Amino acid sequence: MAKKMVAVTIGTKVSFAWETESGVRPTTGYKTWCDCTSHPDLNPSRDQIETTTLCQENNHTYTSGLRDFGELEFGSNLTQETLDLFIGEQGYNTLYPEKQEEGLGLWICIDIKHINKSYYIPVEPQDFGMPEGEAGSNKYDLSVYFSVTGDAVWAEDPTYEE
Repeated sequence: MAKKMVAVTIGTKVSFAWETESGVRPTTGYKTWCDCTSHPDLNPSRDQIETTTLCQENNHTYTSGLRDFGELEFGSNLTQETLDLFIGEQGYNTLYPEKQEEGLGLWICIDIKHINKSYYIPVEPQDFGMPEGEAGSNKYDLSVYFSVTGDAVWAEDPTYEE
């Protein structure tokens, strides 16, 4: 009897949580974004800041500077769940201005299967429009963008909201 092949994904969860204390990364209440299909490279090289003095004779010297994530682009299937997650009544884009007035931020968590730490980034969600569509396709691929608002960090896996 032939073995049945099963499709397997990378098993990564992308989730979000609001701060409950200003400037403090939340550890609980993360809500998983099930329609997320890709995340950007989150390992940019650091800027190199030149530190060469007039005494140097052979080469320039440098020190590490800041990382630049640029604009974070996440891929998603355009579904009603994704629209509700971001632009619904309780969506992240909808609530962001109100939360900012309260001094609270939004965090993305990237939780990789079989890794005992997750990667957290404080972000501001950006508005999005309608993605390209074409005949013969059975889905819409949506790009969702975020601006980084603080330092990213590896930390213990989060507690998820049911």
